[in-house]
This record gives sequence, structure tokens and C-alpha cells, in this order.
Amino acid sequence: MKWTISKKLFAGFGTVLALLVVVAALGFMTTKRTIHGYEEMMNVEVKITEHSANVDRSLWKARRWEKDFLLRDDIKYVDNVKEDIADLKKEATQLLEIEKAQGNLAGAKDAQEILDASGKYLTAFNQIVDAKVAIGLDAKSGLRGTFRNAAHDLEAVINEIDDNEYMVDYLMLRRHEKDYLLRRADKYIKKVHASLDEMKDMADRVKMSSAQKALMAKYLDVYQQTFDALTKQDAVVGKLGSVVSESATKIAGLVQAKIDEADKKMKEVSAHTSKSANSKNMIAGIVSFIAVVIGVVFAWFIARMISVPMIIGAKAAQKISEGDLSQHIDVTQNDEIGDLANALNYMVQNLRQTMGKINDAAEQVASGSEEISASAENLSQAATEQAASLEETSAAVEELNSS
Repeated sequence: MKWTISKKLFAGFGTVLALLVVVAALGFMTTKRTIHGYEEMMNVEVKITEHSANVDRSLWKARRWEKDFLLRDDIKYVDNVKEDIADLKKEATQLLEIEKAQGNLAGAKDAQEILDASGKYLTAFNQIVDAKVAIGLDAKSGLRGTFRNAAHDLEAVINEIDDNEYMVDYLMLRRHEKDYLLRRADKYIKKVHASLDEMKDMADRVKMSSAQKALMAKYLDVYQQTFDALTKQDAVVGKLGSVVSESATKIAGLVQAKIDEADKKMKEVSAHTSKSANSKNMIAGIVSFIAVVIGVVFAWFIARMISVPMIIGAKAAQKISEGDLSQHIDVTQNDEIGDLANALNYMVQNLRQTMGKINDAAEQVASGSEEISASAENLSQAATEQAASLEETSAAVEELNSS
């Protein structure tokens, strides 16, 4: 196939363009891959952070409703706690699924521990609710209502007895009772028991009927049994409160650890992506440089393929114009320049042949001129000789005439 100059130029520019396209495609794919990897990793960590934050938010909302229930003894707050713990479990479940999908066993373990702790929290809270209901959510319900009624029955009997000392002991009993209900301190339990023992002892010393004594003993026993049952339920509430607090603290700690871990990973991802991008940019720069070098070399090679034969041809043409027909353009390229060189060589060959013919003709003309010149000399000599003869003849005639 004949490689014309246009084909060479097209091949050169096509090669450079192809290299540029390759470099651009490499840069585009590298950038796209880097961005995709960054977004994928960041999306995972962002989701983990969001779900962890939602778990934390649901936990603290549940704790707020929990405190409201414990302070106000209002059953309406119980459903709020359950709803928020349900939301917490939902977020923790999604967190667990993400960690499993990422193959993060440690993260999945933490998410499962959050679920376990939330279940423990809710179980303990429900038991607290049951204990609080048993104690009584107001002064007339539960154990509070029972010993309140017992206290009122006891007060009625004391009023019938009409003994000031007994009434003073009864009022001290109620005071210790109120102190306990307000402060939930064990020392007030002892004081209540001491007051009850004192009132039982006084029943033998104070004048009263056997019926009144029987009622007094009955109401004191009911009061004491109910009060002791209430304090036991309070102890249960206290222990369960510790379980609730420990579970909430564990959840909060795990959530904060997840948030910190996600934040750390996001920073690591950013740093890794930046480093990877710099590395890939450097590779792209090196490839671009190589492409430019190849393009320059290719362009130089093509330019040389065109310019060197042209210079050789121009020098030969200059010498030919000066009459040097011995020139031969040694160019063997299979293109327009090669065709031009061959044409010039053919022209020089034809010129040499033409000049040879002209020289032969000139030699023939010169030979003919020499022959003509010789003939002319001969004719001139003959004429001279004839003139001399005529002169001699004329002289003879003159002599004859004179004689």
C-alpha cells in the first residue's frame, strides 16, 4: 500500500488524538471510580451515623418519659416509652443489617448488644410499671390505698379510745410514713417499725375494750404488712431502676462508640480517597507525559520523513539549475516526494540524453565547417594562380603591341 503524505499526516494526528482520548478516558474512569468508591463508603458511614444518632435520640426520649412516669405516677407515659424503645429497636435492626452487609462482625456485635440492652431495658421498665401499679399510682390505689385505709381505720379506733399519748404515737407513725414516701430512705422504714412496735406495746397499757384492742391489733398488722409490702416493691423498683439505668448507659456508650467509629472511618475514607486521587492523578500525569512524548516523537518522525527528502531534492534541483546534470536524488519513499524525486531523476536523465545528442550534432557541424573551409582555400589558391596567369598574358600582349 502506498503511504501518501496525507495518510502519514492522518496517521500521525490520529495517533496523537488516540493517545489523548486514551488519557482522557483513563482520567475520566479513574475519577469516576474514585468518586463512586468514596460515595459508597461515605454513604455507609453516614447511614451508620444517622441510625446511631436515631438510636440515641429514641433512647433519651424514652428516658424522659420514664422519668416523667416515675415522678408523676401517670400511666400515659408508659406507652410513650414503649413507642420510643420500638423506634430504637427498629433503628438498631437497620444498623445491624448494614454492619452484616459490610462484613463488619465487630460492628454487628455492637448493634446486637444495643438490641439486647434495649430489650432488657424495656423488660425492666415494664416490671417497674407493674411494681408501681402494685404500690399504687395515687393515694387511693394499690398498697398505698390499702395502708391508707388501714391508717384511717387505726385513727378511728384511737379517736374512740381518746388517748393523747396513743394519738401522738400514731401521728409520729404517719410522719415517718410520709418521710419514707418522700425520701425512700431505709432509716424511715426502721422508724415506722419502731413506732408500730411502740403502739403494739401501748395496747396493753392503755385502757380500752377487748373489741377495741382486737381492732387495734388487726389494723396495726394490716398497716405493717401493707407498708412492708410497699417497701419491698420499692426495693424491687430500685433494683429494676438500676437495671434500666445500666441498660440505658450501655446503649448510650455503644451508640457513642458507633458514632465515633463512623466519624473516624469517614476521616480515613477521606484521607484514603485523597491519597488515591493524588496517586491516580500522578499516574494520569505520567501517562499524559508519555503520550505527549510519543506524539512529539511521532510528529518529528513524520516531519523528518517529509522535510529531509525535500531538502535533498531542493539541493539537487539547485545544482541541476546550475548545469550539473550528474545529480541523482537518492530518495526511495513510496509517497508523493518519492514520485517527485523519481520524476526529477527521469528529467535529469532525459536532459543528459538531449545534451548528448546536441553535442554529437555540434561535432558534425564543426566537421562540415572544416571541409568547407578547406574547399574555400583551394578555390582561393586557384583564383590566385589564374590571376597570375592573366597578368603574365597581359604583359605578353603589351610586349607584342610595343614591338
